[in-house]
This record gives sequence, C-alpha cells and structure tokens, in this order.
Amino acid sequence: MIQNTAQLPENISCSICCALQLSVNILTENMFILGDFNTRLSSLNMFKNPTKNIDYTRNPDRTINANGRELLSLCESNELIPVNHLQLNQTSCDGGLTCKKKQCWIYQLDWAICTQAAAKYVQSFNILCCEVLPSDHAAFSLEMSDFEWSPSHLLDSAK
Repeated sequence: MIQNTAQLPENISCSICCALQLSVNILTENMFILGDFNTRLSSLNMFKNPTKNIDYTRNPDRTINANGRELLSLCESNELIPVNHLQLNQTSCDGGLTCKKKQCWIYQLDWAICTQAAAKYVQSFNILCCEVLPSDHAAFSLEMSDFEWSPSHLLDSAK
C-alpha cells in the first residue's frame, strides 16, 4: 500500500523523521513511504542482508546529515529499508542524485523506503531527473508487481 506521510501545519516544528514516525505508528506489513526527506545517507551497507538477498549499489552522495542519522535509526528500529539503490533478486533499483542547484544534480535528498516484507513487490524504481519539471527535485517512478490489497485493509489503515 502506498501511504503518504503526515502533513504538518507550517507553524509546527518537526524534523522529517518525526513526521515519518507518525506514519510508522500506523505501520502495516506492506508499506511504502516516498518523498523529500531532506536526508542524505552516505552508505547503505547497514541495510545489506545476504540471507534475504538484499544488496545495494553505491550511493553517489557520499555525505550523511542529521536527518540521515535519524532515518537510519528509524529504519533500523522498524525494519524499513530504502528502495533507492536496492538490489533484490532480479530487481535493480535506480539510485542517484535527486536535488539540483541550477543545472547540476548535487544531492540525494529524496527517498523511497518500505517494509522489508514489501520489498519483494518492487518491480522497478527510477529517479527521473527531468529538466522540464518546475522543481529542483527529481520525480520518482515506482512500479510494483503482484501487489494486492483489500478494500477493508484500506479502510483499516485510514482509521
């Protein structure tokens, strides 16, 4: 199930990971969270799991920031993994720079994360660095296969 993170009013100060924690509080077995987390993760090695065939390509953004450390902690405590750079079985997900200054792509701030159980549904993930978008962030494309949910599950998750 694709789920949006909570939108907070502008007058409330909360880190990206605080907002993500609000979403994780309603964590379901098959959950994806995508967006601009303002998070830089230099290495994804902590998410590698050979017994589950989970591997990652090298992240071109070689810096970690405070939001990155918070996201690592959140993922570790909730069994979430990044989809960016994911290599799982026959699936190879894109991972690249997602934020630009002027015409140069310089940071990876935007991420897709999911529960480990949901990763098996990822068929493809692409970062679409498109010059026509009126944004300094790239768009995502996430394609899933054999992913089913029931209307009752959607209603339960919305409560």
